[in-house]
Amino acid sequence: MRRLLFLILLPGVITSCGSNQRSENLFGGDVMYDIVKVDSFDIPRENAVRILDFNESKRNYLGYDVINEEFVVLDYQGKELNSIKLQGEGPDEYNSLLTAASFSQDEEGYFLQSAGELIKYDTDWHVIERIKFSPKISVFLYSGPRFKVPYFMGENGTDFSFFASFFSGFSFHQFEKNEVLQEQKLLEYYSTSAKDLKSDLSLDMEYFNDSELEAQYFRPIQIFHLDQEEGLLYLTFKNSSILGIYDIFNGFELVSKISLDHESFLASNQARNVGVYKLDKHTIVLVYFMGKSEGEIQNLMDSNPDYLAHKDPACYSIMVVSLEGQERFEIAFPEEAEPHSEILSFRDGKLLMRIRESVEVEQDYSRYAIYELRRQED
Repeated sequence: MRRLLFLILLPGVITSCGSNQRSENLFGGDVMYDIVKVDSFDIPRENAVRILDFNESKRNYLGYDVINEEFVVLDYQGKELNSIKLQGEGPDEYNSLLTAASFSQDEEGYFLQSAGELIKYDTDWHVIERIKFSPKISVFLYSGPRFKVPYFMGENGTDFSFFASFFSGFSFHQFEKNEVLQEQKLLEYYSTSAKDLKSDLSLDMEYFNDSELEAQYFRPIQIFHLDQEEGLLYLTFKNSSILGIYDIFNGFELVSKISLDHESFLASNQARNVGVYKLDKHTIVLVYFMGKSEGEIQNLMDSNPDYLAHKDPACYSIMVVSLEGQERFEIAFPEEAEPHSEILSFRDGKLLMRIRESVEVEQDYSRYAIYELRRQED
């Protein structure tokens, strides 16, 4: 039985946040780190541009203008290289609601993904191939593509696979209390070699707490990073304190699990994981939303009626996990960045974040900054 899910994705308001007095803290050692801005750029468009992907070899960004419904290719400094509007009925156009878009990293070109189709384009935005598929859950986003296409190349370097309706931070699964959860598969992906959909990744109860599992409807919300180069899936869930590493080339076999000892992760404060990003072969970053009492939130709103907790960087923490020794430490989220907007990680260990808009000056551009992790100097 197929399920259809229509979403208008707008930022939600979270009514709890973490302390803005928290300093950097290292678990299991004395070394301290900072997250430092090393570069920034503006995209001089009147409408906000949502950056979806980064081409490591060409050093270009793929963005999407939500208002004009245009794809925009930018260089490393934010200069617009080309833009195109593809929605329509033409031979190189699409007429469905897109969920995801990305560069084709291993071949030159682009991928666009909707609820039932993946379109492969060349560098001039001409269609190379259209792949039709019918997943059990179909997702339609009215806000335009919000995700990078979650795809990975086969070990032969020719065939590839992509997740059909499995995206980080947004879950479309719902299980009833009487279902045998261990038998449920979370992931549905299309394999171009098999030319069909496959199901994998059984629900692992260890990721979830008792209150989640005992609810009338169980809705697991996955948070993950797909490492296309290493062939690994780094997976946790919204309320989980465990990170699992899975081998995507070996039937999504579990490689290992890492305990996430959050500094502040109280269920009563609605704390939640937000994103997982890989900095390099040895380091994973987890961004999570901390907690604060409703009374403290109310005091903030009394002094500032426009206060929104989900836009407050002080409500978020960055946990850095060393994959070698499984050491963990936390640093404060950058004050000038938007934690609820897109975050991209680069293979050279840097992170891209959107800069918060000024409430005093109307902006006709989107501003981004690039950060890296640095050891504090004595």
